[in-house]
Amino acid sequence: MSYRPSYQEEVANALITRDLVVNGTITFSGGFAGSTGIGTYACPATVAIGDIVYLSAGATVDKASAVSSVTAAMGVVLTKPTALSALVLFGEGEASVFAGLTPTAQYYLSLIPGTAIIGVVGLGAGNIVQRIGQAKSATVMIMKIVNDFTIL
Repeated sequence: MSYRPSYQEEVANALITRDLVVNGTITFSGGFAGSTGIGTYACPATVAIGDIVYLSAGATVDKASAVSSVTAAMGVVLTKPTALSALVLFGEGEASVFAGLTPTAQYYLSLIPGTAIIGVVGLGAGNIVQRIGQAKSATVMIMKIVNDFTIL
């Protein structure tokens, strides 16, 4: 068996960390449902690059929201190959699809669909608190979206 330690790989508008490669098989850590990666999903035309999304049905994503656990985040849209498809980073990695972030601030899923906010102001009973990631710069967020959140 041959092992290779963690390394980073650039894909689309993201930098993802691969934890371990064993004989060419990639093993991921953390992230949504225990995995990290990039995939193409169907989506409504209203979904845009940089939107935080949830898996709405099968291989379809839509804008995530802290309104309820049903719309909890699973990733961020990196590119839109077509009007009705999205390349999504799910789990962990660096995404450079944002603007106006506050460096070092922690971001959480917002009540406004598809967005993340600093802190959890405005959330109430039945809403969820889900950490999205930490801003590395004004345009890059270190994503750490996990399927683990608190229902208020």
